Amino acid sequence: MPIPTPEQDESRDDFVQRCMANPKMIEEFPEESQRLAVCSAQWEDPQDEEKAEDKTEGKAFFKGILAESEEDALELVQMQHDLEPQGLGFKRLTTFGIQETNEEERWDVATITDESVDEDAEIVKSSGLDLTRFRKNPVVVLNHDYQELPVAKVQWIKQLKHEVRAKTLYPKRPKDFEGEWKTDTVFALIKNGILNAKSIGFIGLEAHEPTRKEISERPDLKGVRKIIDKALLLEVSCVTLGCNANALVTAVSKGLILPQELESVGIEPPEIKEIEEVVTEIKHVRPRYAKSLKQIERELTEMINEKEIMDRLLGRP
Repeated sequence: MPIPTPEQDESRDDFVQRCMANPKMIEEFPEESQRLAVCSAQWEDPQDEEKAEDKTEGKAFFKGILAESEEDALELVQMQHDLEPQGLGFKRLTTFGIQETNEEERWDVATITDESVDEDAEIVKSSGLDLTRFRKNPVVVLNHDYQELPVAKVQWIKQLKHEVRAKTLYPKRPKDFEGEWKTDTVFALIKNGILNAKSIGFIGLEAHEPTRKEISERPDLKGVRKIIDKALLLEVSCVTLGCNANALVTAVSKGLILPQELESVGIEPPEIKEIEEVVTEIKHVRPRYAKSLKQIERELTEMINEKEIMDRLLGRP
């Protein structure tokens, strides 16, 4: 449905009033607050080219996974514009909290936010996170890339006292699907303990500075700039940020994850330490740990096997 556009020499108030009274707009957006947001976002000052450019970029950012239509994207753009003066708006938050995985059924349960202080010295109240919008399209993307296909889907999401948890399903590749199926790689990284974090994208709606009473009850709030009391959850992402380096090396060396699979999700394959260096290290520490020759031989055999596997994977002679 085309949204009314401003006419030449029409003032903002006149346009918004006409837009609000448009029968098609009333039918499409029965709630006045929603209709007003869309009409306001549609208004453009021809003299303000920077504002128009920002609006276009905003629509492109939100459209796709985050917004169902252009009108929906415009509503988010207007919401962002109205909240920016208050230091609120769109934000991302990463939490390290995967509690459980099930390899056979391909799912994990993770904390997606837990009221810990983030790098911006802010906290998001779990009880104030509005899940309504997300529940309509509970897909999970990789690294907040909204232009790519989702890699998973949230089966359930629950608000607890000080955290929000979600169960994420990683579906198997459909037989008729052509192209790269990143879901397999993402789940392999999770089940091998390499990816330990989930990240959320949300719009902060209301916030306050910690009070003296809150700080006395919770001393770690002393350096907090802002407590976000209300927020609108837009998306959940699997993220490669802060992946477990030790688990990554082990998985690659044993052939559980291929280097090219890591590169496809934006992770640089690790460099495996040369076997001669490892042998030297073990010989050096042997008296300290009093290992038997058989123990050392067994360890060396395992290392050699891992190196041979890695050499084949990387095509090294």
